[in-house]
Amino acid sequence: MSINEVQLAKKFINLHQKDQVKLLNKLKQHELNFLDLPIVKSTADHVDNIPLSYAQTGLWLTWQLNPESAAYNMSG
Repeated sequence: MSINEVQLAKKFINLHQKDQVKLLNKLKQHELNFLDLPIVKSTADHVDNIPLSYAQTGLWLTWQLNPESAAYNMSG
């Protein structure tokens, strides 16, 4: 994995959705595969403010009630 791939992945994750779609289309035009990019942590402010879904809230509450339970663990 090159430094350029990491930089591109970091820039992508910090883009808004419409700009991400534009970049994905550009990658396709140049026959590049987005899946080859590394997974990087987002530093964007807009990502930190996304609320939990109803299902995520339910799982969080269930875990709060019994954090030792393995009820929602899935073996791979």
